[in-house]
Amino acid sequence: MQQAVSIVAIKGRITYLGRRLNPADNFGKRGCPGGKVEPGETQLEGALRELRQETGLHALEMLSLGTLHLSNPDFGTYECHGFAVRVPPGTELANLEPAKNKGWSPIPIGSVLKMPDHSLLPGTKQFVRAAASRLGIIKT
Repeated sequence: MQQAVSIVAIKGRITYLGRRLNPADNFGKRGCPGGKVEPGETQLEGALRELRQETGLHALEMLSLGTLHLSNPDFGTYECHGFAVRVPPGTELANLEPAKNKGWSPIPIGSVLKMPDHSLLPGTKQFVRAAASRLGIIKT
């Protein structure tokens, strides 16, 4: 089964979501940084690489959020491993893959949790909720 990662980047009480631009890849949906785990990589290595490739953020550690079995028409069935990372104060996420998404918008976590599921990539809301809970931002 294909392995993927989703990284919830949190600064204070906000997280960052990008809007997909490719018509063949969940066009218009918002999601966290992430992507496929490459052969030979661990899930953590894939998450660190994807975060760096997509945002320029070099994280030293991440909090594991667990695994979801997901499916969508553009990607098929896959296993997605969630991670959370705190964005240091004064740091903004760069959009290093402008053909993939419109940029990383800072959005209050509470607003993300109220977004309709159909507007988000699969697993986004679940991983944002898990990250905010594990980091003590919200109570569940």
